[in-house]
Amino acid sequence: MSAPAIQSRYLDGAPVSFGEAITAAPRNGFTYRGRASRSAYWWFFLAVTLAYVAIWLISVLLTATTSRTWAGLIIGLLSLAMIYPGLAAIALTVRRLHDTDRSGWWYLIGLIPYVGIIILLVILAGKGTPGPNRYDEGTVTVTQLKATISQSSLDALTESRKHDKP
Repeated sequence: MSAPAIQSRYLDGAPVSFGEAITAAPRNGFTYRGRASRSAYWWFFLAVTLAYVAIWLISVLLTATTSRTWAGLIIGLLSLAMIYPGLAAIALTVRRLHDTDRSGWWYLIGLIPYVGIIILLVILAGKGTPGPNRYDEGTVTVTQLKATISQSSLDALTESRKHDKP
């Protein structure tokens, strides 16, 4: 599948593989529009968590085996390299909230001690809204849809009346 097709599918909240999730999330690190599927969110979450655990293990090993100066420098560089994936995770979380038809501001519920993060995790683990919602790219609102249907119905009625006249 081509890159633009994957990109479009990815931001529309379609399920993705592990490889697609870990390549598309950083590519959309500051994209707060669109939706993210559960698979896109949780695969990237797994990858970032594994990276943080690896950095922690490396830091423990380096601290125990090398001088503090080299260990501090290498740990600092590794930590610096994880800033962008952390920021991409914030944008991905906002898109995941959009998939559940919630505003990205719901992310702040995680700031409530103890229960906030549990509520946020339950929301993020839940199913997304089936079909279009208000956060889709190019979505049509219900009012616009009703107006379009009403106009097309009127056009069809007018057209049929033209044919009915002798």
